[in-house]
Amino acid sequence: MSTTHPLICHQAQIITPAFIWAVRLCLDRVALRRSAVMFRGQSRVGKSRCAVFVAEQLKKQFPGCHVVSHMALKRKDSRPNLCRELCYSENILPNERVELRYHIVAHVESLLAGQHAGQYVLIVDEIQKFLPIDFFILADLYNLLQVKKICMTLIAFAQPDIDAVITLIKATREKQLTARFLTEILTYPGCRGVDELGVILNAYDMGSEFPSGSGTSYTAHFIPKAFSAGFRLARVTEPLWRELSASTSGNYMNNIPMEHLCESVLNLLLSLAAKDSTSMDIDPRWISEAVQKSNLRAFCDAL
Repeated sequence: MSTTHPLICHQAQIITPAFIWAVRLCLDRVALRRSAVMFRGQSRVGKSRCAVFVAEQLKKQFPGCHVVSHMALKRKDSRPNLCRELCYSENILPNERVELRYHIVAHVESLLAGQHAGQYVLIVDEIQKFLPIDFFILADLYNLLQVKKICMTLIAFAQPDIDAVITLIKATREKQLTARFLTEILTYPGCRGVDELGVILNAYDMGSEFPSGSGTSYTAHFIPKAFSAGFRLARVTEPLWRELSASTSGNYMNNIPMEHLCESVLNLLLSLAAKDSTSMDIDPRWISEAVQKSNLRAFCDAL
């Protein structure tokens, strides 16, 4: 068993039903040149990984667009403003003192030079950390780019704290901010049911590979003997769902956080690896122990 395996290093990209839904929607919104779409979801349901995946897919599907990923930071007045942080994200921080909004616009314009109708796609994760003033800055960038015949599309991922920011923005009565950036806010889910869990576990069995080019799925890597004899992780879908569901509460009922789900699966695979054989049979206690080790119940109880 390799210690560099993506599951062990927490670098695995498991394509979930929520990923597929979000990517398809983002591809559509970019194609339609919409101004913004926001995904709002509970902590640890997989938004950050989805943001990375969305950026990768947009760059492949729309090579003519300038796609930028940005991680929002918690800021105080003494910290750099949004424009400076966007410059860091693009590695274009100027040496001299310049108006950073114009600096960003000039940079985007240079990258999209020669295009009849360029498009700038800004993907912001943790956007609930933005201050209301940051949305005014985004509006300025949108307007400045529009003058250059460049369309700006914001794709944002947020935790429920974004509700407080939206309330503050609406209190300013600046309706153009709401109209431009806050009219399409969609719920980003975790794993919502046994069918979705089955799709996810099937990805471990058949839709994954390590090392690259080996043809060895994640399940086969950990339990090669059992896998060669026909065992598939998808077989434990229903008992695993029952254990996960029994450990959740509140906003995570039928909304299993992907971080804890993936850790539960890894715990189970590590347990099975020590018992790997062509005649291996699953003991329900192993599934229960795998979920318990993920601290899912403690996480839900703490919120």
